[in-house]
This record gives sequence, structure tokens and C-alpha cells, in this order.
Amino acid sequence: MKLMTCTNTKAAMSAADHRVWLESVVLPLSDELANAGFFACVPDPLISATRALLRDSAIGVGAQDAWYEAGDYTGESPASLLAELGCTHVMLGHADRRARGESDELTARKVVGALAGGLMPLVCVGEVDRVSTDEAGAYVVAQLAPVLDAVDPGTEFAVMYEPGWSIGARAAAPEHVAGVCETVRGHLAARSRSSVSLLYGGGVEPGTYSALVAAGADIAGLGLGHVVKEKSLLAEVLAELHEAARFAGRD
Repeated sequence: MKLMTCTNTKAAMSAADHRVWLESVVLPLSDELANAGFFACVPDPLISATRALLRDSAIGVGAQDAWYEAGDYTGESPASLLAELGCTHVMLGHADRRARGESDELTARKVVGALAGGLMPLVCVGEVDRVSTDEAGAYVVAQLAPVLDAVDPGTEFAVMYEPGWSIGARAAAPEHVAGVCETVRGHLAARSRSSVSLLYGGGVEPGTYSALVAAGADIAGLGLGHVVKEKSLLAEVLAELHEAARFAGRD
């Protein structure tokens, strides 16, 4: 599988700050980001402006959530409308949404809706608190079960393992991530799901990807958090990612 990277800007920036970020950090590194299969998940009101600024690049624009069908749903954004605006991906089941009561079953319905609407789903999974590697693996497999039940074998989508306790903090230990990924990969293989890409997110910094690969984590890429805010830091992570991925046969 090719490299895949992404970021979730949440709702942390104003429209003006968002534009400055795109122009000063993302666009100058657009080739490197495109080669890493990068897409940015942005708030719905910023999708059109983001797509316009990135129109000459190969960087994808994603949404941070999507409703599973079109209709009279006040405040919701159906996948088909997001695709019409130029979205290519959508993040579903993020820890922030699960913390507000979103269930695994609702996430699965949104995955089906995203695929029907023409978007590539990125399903976020991960334990909330620090637990053993075995417990984390079982937790993630249980989160994924409704999604796998809802989509046909051979369906392409991505899964990002992002422990809730690592968001905004330090990355999980490489051995822990590798163990959870091994459990997930084994479960996917048992259900003939070789077309699912697996990413890691949470506390990513320079050195994270190399350490994960060295520990045996079978991942296609990373979810990038604070490192996307600084051009030099992002460039360092991208260079490292491409180098490590080359040895892993993903670049």
C-alpha cells in the first residue's frame, strides 16, 4: 500500500489563520505532502476555500465528520454534499465524537454513507485510557466490528489507531502500537480485509514513524497533529517518513 498521511485541524483556527497556515506551511511542502498521500480534514465552512487554495496541488481535502444520508437533517452534512464541494476523504468516529456519545454502530452507518457518497472513510479507533496491549487490541477490534459487518470484503477504507490518552500528549510506545496493529491486522486478515489501510495517530513527532517501523508496526502512514503547524518540523517528519517508508517498500 502507498503512504497515507493526514491531519485534523479540528476547529482550532479562524478562517484567516487557516488560510495563513495553508499558504505558509502546506503549499510550500505540497509536493512532499502529496507524495505522502496527505489530506487535511477541515471544518465544513472551510472546505470550499481550502479546496480552492489547494486546487493546483495533489493534496486531498477531507471533512471531520459526515451524516450517513441526505435528507431533512438540520445541521448535518451528508457525504454526497461534501463530495460535491471537493472532499475526497472523511474522518469518522474520532475520539472527540465518541466522547460525546457517538456509538460504534453509528460510526459504521456513517462509513457506509461515506462510501456511497464517494468519500474515502478514515475510521478512528483507540482505547480511551492506558491499558495493556492485549486489552487495547481487543478494544479496537470491538470498535471495528460493526464497520466490518456493514461493508463488503474488498472495500477500500482506512483505519487510524489513535489512543485517546495520546492525543495532545506523547505517542504510545512503539511496541504497544506494533502489538495493537498486529492484532488488528490479524483480525482483518481473518475477515479477508487486505484492502484496509492502517495508520497511527497521537503525539506524532520526528522519530515516531521510524520507531514504529523498527518495532514492527505494519502501518501505511501517520495522522499528524501539532507537527503540521510548523514548516520546519513538518518537513523533518516528511523526510523521515519517506526514508523509512522506502525501506519498508511503501514509497
